Amino acid sequence: MKRHLGPANKGTYLLVAALWESYCEDVLAETLDELIGATADPHSLPVAIRRAVAKDVRADPHELSPWVLAGTGWREVVKNRARRLCRETVFNSPKAGNVDELFRRTLGIQSITTSWTSVRATDPRSALDEHLVRRGELAHRAARTTIAKRQVSDFYQLTSGLAESMDSTLGNFLLDAVGSDPFAARDAEER
Repeated sequence: MKRHLGPANKGTYLLVAALWESYCEDVLAETLDELIGATADPHSLPVAIRRAVAKDVRADPHELSPWVLAGTGWREVVKNRARRLCRETVFNSPKAGNVDELFRRTLGIQSITTSWTSVRATDPRSALDEHLVRRGELAHRAARTTIAKRQVSDFYQLTSGLAESMDSTLGNFLLDAVGSDPFAARDAEER
């Protein structure tokens, strides 16, 4: 009977990796939606975001590109920029360095992975990267890797802990930026 669990373990392992990737993209979008929704004008956005958007607009060769920011256009520019960065940050491999890069480039958070201190793993960054390397091997059939139920459980526990840490960090980011933490309210409802 155990020999038939191999494909189920592999599939579940791949699913955990996909869920982690989706979580990172979704929590970024939620954070931006909350930030933009609570911000009356672009001057109230964190400086790092304003600098990044200004740099992008200056780099656009079209002479009328600054006009996309007029009125409430800045809201869509900020959201579209984040979507583009998700695609550009090779985010089909949400390793620690890519997570840091994505949140640094979109929200100005220099190293969101430093918030991963409450996770039980000795080195959460390395643990995540090792799991994602294994995920790549499985997905691309580069190796006849066997995945045990314990590995699936470890990967799930790790990503769950990372998500809790990031929710807390992003909640604090929003608390500083707009005075409210929607993640804390959501977490309280889920309990």
